[in-house]
Amino acid sequence: YPLRRQRQMCIRDRLRYANRYLIHITGIPLEVSINHPFTEFIHPDELLKVTDYYQRRMAGEAIPQIYESAIKHREGHKIAIELNVSLTTYQGEPAELVVIRDITERKHAEEERARLLMELQEYAQRVQQIVNTVPEGVVLLDVNLCVVLANPMAVDNLRTLADAQAGDRLTHLGGRPLDKLLTSPPLSLIHISEP
Repeated sequence: YPLRRQRQMCIRDRLRYANRYLIHITGIPLEVSINHPFTEFIHPDELLKVTDYYQRRMAGEAIPQIYESAIKHREGHKIAIELNVSLTTYQGEPAELVVIRDITERKHAEEERARLLMELQEYAQRVQQIVNTVPEGVVLLDVNLCVVLANPMAVDNLRTLADAQAGDRLTHLGGRPLDKLLTSPPLSLIHISEP
């Protein structure tokens, strides 16, 4: 990851060391941050998890080295982060070496993807409802000629004419090769209305 996106710190109950990039993510000057309990920087939603991981790791338990959490900015807003934590020594005592990466943009992208996926699923359900009302058989094929959607009439027709169902690849229909059935109609049958 680019250095500008990473913040490194050393923790032994309190923040003992941090590089200058920590200021960019928290808005808190280093001189104010050093020697403060690390719990002051953790967002309240994540405090129990992070302190539990810290205590168990310092006790020698095997805890995930990389995990997602959140810290709080000086102005109070939540910042999504990824922590990469390893044990080290600081001034002769066990400590944690922590690399923090701001994953706010990634989280926003994941949320947007989830929102769009939900919209797509709702749209697909609406299309399915409309298609189900058509009295003729309607089949939607993907680029590989696999049946993506079929209304009730088409389900029966597919079973009879192609021994196929949703998810199957269609190669023929009623004994005729599908590529012959899917050719464009002759130009003489195409009518383009004038505006």
